[in-house]
Amino acid sequence: MRKTLSIFFVTALVFLVACGGSVDKKYAGFQIEMPDSLLGLVNADSENDIIRVTAAVEKVNEAGEPLTDKFGAPIVASKVKDMTSTIRGHYVIPVSGLKKERSYRFQLKIYQRANAYAAPAISASAGSALKADDVPVDLASPVFITTNVTGCPEPVEFSPDGSLGDGEWLLLCEVDTVLPFKKYDPTDPMKISEEAIVCTGDADGDGTPNLTEVDSLLDPYNGDYDGDCTKDSEDAFPDNPNERLDTDGDGLGNNEDLDADNDGASDDEEQAAGTDPIDSDSDDDGVIDGSDNCGLVSNGDQGNVDEDAMGDFCDDDSDNDDLSDDRESELLTNPRDADSDDDGLNDGREVDTDGTDPLDPDSDDDGRVDGVDRFPKNITEWEDTDNDGVGDNADNCDTTPNADQANMDGDSMGDACDSDDDGDGVSDVIENRIGSNPLNADTDGDTLTDWFGGTVGENSDPCLLDPAASGDDVDGDGFGS
Repeated sequence: MRKTLSIFFVTALVFLVACGGSVDKKYAGFQIEMPDSLLGLVNADSENDIIRVTAAVEKVNEAGEPLTDKFGAPIVASKVKDMTSTIRGHYVIPVSGLKKERSYRFQLKIYQRANAYAAPAISASAGSALKADDVPVDLASPVFITTNVTGCPEPVEFSPDGSLGDGEWLLLCEVDTVLPFKKYDPTDPMKISEEAIVCTGDADGDGTPNLTEVDSLLDPYNGDYDGDCTKDSEDAFPDNPNERLDTDGDGLGNNEDLDADNDGASDDEEQAAGTDPIDSDSDDDGVIDGSDNCGLVSNGDQGNVDEDAMGDFCDDDSDNDDLSDDRESELLTNPRDADSDDDGLNDGREVDTDGTDPLDPDSDDDGRVDGVDRFPKNITEWEDTDNDGVGDNADNCDTTPNADQANMDGDSMGDACDSDDDGDGVSDVIENRIGSNPLNADTDGDTLTDWFGGTVGENSDPCLLDPAASGDDVDGDGFGS
């Protein structure tokens, strides 16, 4: 809960006993709504020697603009004075000449005694600052800032703003506001809201305000507290020399985090792929690297015709037809369609294997598309029932595989499907049974054609196993009688 520190305007009569002084003197004070980080320091100042509050008052016109003298300098109603802590922990300053209901410019500054704060030491073994409950107060006075960081690959630039002054007091916050002066009313005090308090003093010029560094137990006098060559405002871990970045904001430094940008791809995977391990969307296409099928090429639509691991924009063969997109451009085929002519064969097979036309669905014009034509370059063939590589129209055994098309007797049927291979009129089955040669029409070599059964015809050999015999083979044993 936001707390307030009440500092009031009261008359000398109210503070006559508490503060003493002349009845003609007035006291200025405010009710300030302080941020918790500042209020904690104020409340901890039990000895009233660590926190210092000063105030100055200038005159303004009805528009709230500063009034100036003939030299252009603001007209001061009250010079800079230290405010005094009074009863109830309030701060007041004596003022004179302020008129009721007239507006004035009030400038307050809140300091911390510079040597009352020293940042915790950093442990090399732990790799970060060792935070103690009580920060040691052991700095010499005056305090000096450190802006010279050595041993860095590139110079580290700091911009000290002078808020350390002479090294005695560290400026934490300022208030610069215009308010009408009025007598103190506890039910309606003059107030300064938290929004009016500016805490931007940066003594070491590291980009982190003094109050923030003190509240975080960092070092407001050293722009690179952990000495990692990164000024504190740019260091996600200003008290850890081993870490400085937390790209994905998960509390793990990039050096420790296996997926520094939390994009679903590990840093090692990204290094191998060439994407940026500290940029969740290396190609800025709206798709994080861990889900991007083209991590280095912008392709927000993630188009992927062949549905492989690579999107079309970075895939050399977008349609996976074994022809590169560049080659397809030369051939005029469609690099986004594996079968440009829709004949059932992918373009790469037609070009490099079958030799057919990838842009003509019926390369041999036989009325059958190449994808179903067993002989897509032969207009006379399209089927091969027995899968022997010979088209049915020319195959002498179209249902029996016989790639060699052997045909001893030269008839219309190849040996593989011919019941009488040697064409001697005696079936192979019978010749095998009686012992004659089914592949030789003149088994006994007597110049007569083997013959079996019935009356012997001219040039027929009923004694097909006996070259010396002749006559009919009455008993059918292969020998003439």
